[in-house]
Formats: sequence, C-alpha cells, structure tokens
Amino acid sequence: MIHAGFSRIRSDVTKRAPRVIDSPYVDRVANKYISTLELIEDEEFAAGLARLRADVTQNGRLDRPMVWDAVVISGWTLAERPSELRISLN
Repeated sequence: MIHAGFSRIRSDVTKRAPRVIDSPYVDRVANKYISTLELIEDEEFAAGLARLRADVTQNGRLDRPMVWDAVVISGWTLAERPSELRISLN
C-alpha cells in the first residue's frame, strides 16, 4: 500500500462468536442478508439454499457453527492536487 501512495496504514481484525446454523439463520440467508449473496446466480443460489434447508431440517441445525472472522486493511491517501478533493455532506 505504501508503493500505491497510502500512509497511516492499519489492519483491524474482527471476530464474532460462532453462530448456530439453524432455521432462523436459513431464513436470513434466504433473504440475502449478506450483500455478496446477490452475486450468486439465481439458480445456483436456489440450489444451495434448498440443500441448506434440507440439511438443517434433518437435524434442526448443522453440526458446525458459522465462524465469522474479518481482516480490514485501510490507509489514507490524498489526491495529487487539493482541488481534486471533494467532500459531500449530502
């Protein structure tokens, strides 16, 4: 990132407690609660959702919980000329 002109580079790690994958979780997936689910083709999403529903229905939940860990790397950069900086408060 330094070679790309960034400064004040930092990384943040976020971890959440494991979450049980049960019927309410399946409903959240069905409603595409994560925006990246929109990137999956409709047929592929429907097939995966059907399998998830079947697996959860069989035992009431999956054997393994969902673990969510994320790493965000960020930094600051300025435009070459101050006139290129635009801040909108709208």
